[in-house]
Amino acid sequence: MRGTVLTYDSVSGDGLISGNNEQRYHFGSADVHSDTSLLIPGAGVDFEVKGEAATSVFVLPVLVNFPQREPSSQGMTITQGRNRVVASALALLFGVLGIHKFYLGYKKAGFIMLLVSIVGVIFLGLPGVVIYAVAFFEAIIYICKTDEEFYDTYVAQERDWF
Repeated sequence: MRGTVLTYDSVSGDGLISGNNEQRYHFGSADVHSDTSLLIPGAGVDFEVKGEAATSVFVLPVLVNFPQREPSSQGMTITQGRNRVVASALALLFGVLGIHKFYLGYKKAGFIMLLVSIVGVIFLGLPGVVIYAVAFFEAIIYICKTDEEFYDTYVAQERDWF
């Protein structure tokens, strides 16, 4: 079952988890199979239920909680190489070359943008202007999304365009 840590006392080793089924489960430090320093209020956990107790408690990576659209109580942001601010800046500065697509891991979309830009030079740059407009709008979309929405849309769901 998945849930969220409500409290954890490192001195006594006792804690409380709120399960996704809206039930609360007590656990002890002996039940935790992760670093106990990660048991902060709001941390996502995976656990097994035995009666009214949680056993085999594992702390989940922060990114697993983003699709739930719950704000992080610790103010954590995405730090695994796909940041919306960086993607937006790349789209504004080098969008005509599709660099932001490569940054997000979309090689096919990046090559399409790069190829259209290069071929566009032959046609007096008109296709490049269209590609830059696409990149500009994508930059605006990226920067207007929250970190959680950005992760859900462009990392988890792997949405290539807009």
